[in-house]
Amino acid sequence: MSEKPLAAAVKMLSLRLHSTAELHCKLLAKGYDPAEIERTLGELQRRGYLNDAALCDMIYRKYHAACMHSGRAIIARLKARGLDDALIRATMQEYADLDESRAALNLLYKRYRNPEEVDPAKWMRYLAGKGFSYEIIRQAAKLLNDPIM
Repeated sequence: MSEKPLAAAVKMLSLRLHSTAELHCKLLAKGYDPAEIERTLGELQRRGYLNDAALCDMIYRKYHAACMHSGRAIIARLKARGLDDALIRATMQEYADLDESRAALNLLYKRYRNPEEVDPAKWMRYLAGKGFSYEIIRQAAKLLNDPIM
């Protein structure tokens, strides 16, 4: 195996974690042969430097812990990193207890100091734009003790 694509891939991984798809695209953009790239990715996976499942889990936990993102927003971020849909679904099953209504409420308090004093239609549109479902928005409204809901 040529050390060139391997060295380039290790350098990229030393800067930040990449998914297999991201690394594949970056190595292709650098002009490496697709067959060499596949061998390099296989070698990195064998050595444990490249693990999409661990990356998916880490990213999901990061955004889950921030309590500022909807499940849909987290999924979009995972897909943007080139992670497989089946892997994303498996990770979501693992974290099925995600309290999205609490995340929605945290986001409201970050955006508006007193969301109770803001027009409900305004903050509902804001939450919908952030990827929260209507059901989650209703639950957040109940947590705010909004008489409209």
